[in-house]
Amino acid sequence: MAGRTPQDKIRCSFCNKTQDMVRKMISGQDGAYICDECISLCTEILEEEMEDDLVKLKAALEIVRSFARIERLRKKSRVLERRKDTPQAEIKQITDAIKIELKNITDFSNSNGFSERYGKNKAKGLGSLSGIMKEMSEKRYENGKQQQ
Repeated sequence: MAGRTPQDKIRCSFCNKTQDMVRKMISGQDGAYICDECISLCTEILEEEMEDDLVKLKAALEIVRSFARIERLRKKSRVLERRKDTPQAEIKQITDAIKIELKNITDFSNSNGFSERYGKNKAKGLGSLSGIMKEMSEKRYENGKQQQ
């Protein structure tokens, strides 16, 4: 059991090592203690998680930029469709580019650990594409940059 032993040795509440087995023991509330080794391990875990979050954020921004490219292509397509003299091949080329961009988003999302849907059984927040879009919309991001 962590805390104090019958011999009055303080133990880490996480790894159960005594104070003479580690360099430093830090006391918390209600007789809880943590040693320098457990603090070091916790720090490594938190740094890894923050690094993973940064990688996911960069991936999310790239996905947002891809959606912005798709929106520009869709606008261009609508303009061309209104013109009577636009060759159908040109419109098809834009439509194909949109399909490719959407496939690239899906592939990129999957390779970066994002799910495609924001549903009951899927990851939420930055774990899903719709979660990314919702978050970016709430924070007023456009083309990967936050708007004022």
